[in-house]
Amino acid sequence: MSAAIEFLDANPAEARKMMQDWLKIPARVLDPAPLPDWDVAITPQELAPYITISKAVGSTHTDPDVNALVWQGS
Repeated sequence: MSAAIEFLDANPAEARKMMQDWLKIPARVLDPAPLPDWDVAITPQELAPYITISKAVGSTHTDPDVNALVWQGS
């Protein structure tokens, strides 16, 4: 993932083209917009809002072990 982020950061035009192709976002929308923050780091605590939403919409009915969902490194 880190190599992909390095590529996207170094090639913004290619990143926009990929977003057009994969996400079907028109160039007129992408061209003036800032590119996303490609950071993939996440802590277990940052998953809390997503768990709340998934429970609210019925996607899950339990509290998952967020520590098991997020790679902690070694």
